[in-house]
Amino acid sequence: MTDSDQSPPTTAPPWAEAYRRHADQLVRLATVLVGDSDAAELVADAVSRAVQSPSWQSVREPGAFLSRAVINEATSRHRSDGRRTLREQRSARLEPAKPFDPTDLLDVRRALATLSPQQRAVVFLAYWEDLSIPDIARRLDVGEGTVRRQLDRAKTRLREVLR
Repeated sequence: MTDSDQSPPTTAPPWAEAYRRHADQLVRLATVLVGDSDAAELVADAVSRAVQSPSWQSVREPGAFLSRAVINEATSRHRSDGRRTLREQRSARLEPAKPFDPTDLLDVRRALATLSPQQRAVVFLAYWEDLSIPDIARRLDVGEGTVRRQLDRAKTRLREVLR
C-alpha cells in the first residue's frame, strides 16, 4: 500500500480530549441527576452547549467546567419539566368559560402585533418553546436581565391590549 492509498489522519476538535478524559465522570453525575435513561443525552446536550460557549476558550479546568454544564442542563430541564407539569395541571382543572370564539384568536394576534419583534421572540421562546430565561438569553445572545425586562413589558402590554 502506498502513502496515497492511506486516508489522511483526522484531527479531533480541541475539546474532544477533554470530553474523552471526563466522559465517564460526566455520565455518572448526570445519572445521579436525571436517571440512567436520560443521562447520556443530557451529557451530550450539556457538552455541546459548553464547548460552543465563548468562555470555553479560556477554561482552565475542563472537568469542572463540563460538570457545571451538566448540572446547569439538568437544572434547566427540571425547571422546564416543572413548568410544563404545572401548565398541564392548570389546564386540566380549568373549565372553558365559553365556547371557542375564532375572533378571540384574532384579538390575540392583534395584541401580539403590538409587541416589538424582540418581545414577540421572547414570548414565543418562553411560552411556546418552553425555554428558561437563561436558555432564551443564550438563544438570542442577550443578557438574562434583558430577557426578563422584555418578557415583563410584553406581558404588561398584552394585558392592556386584551382587556
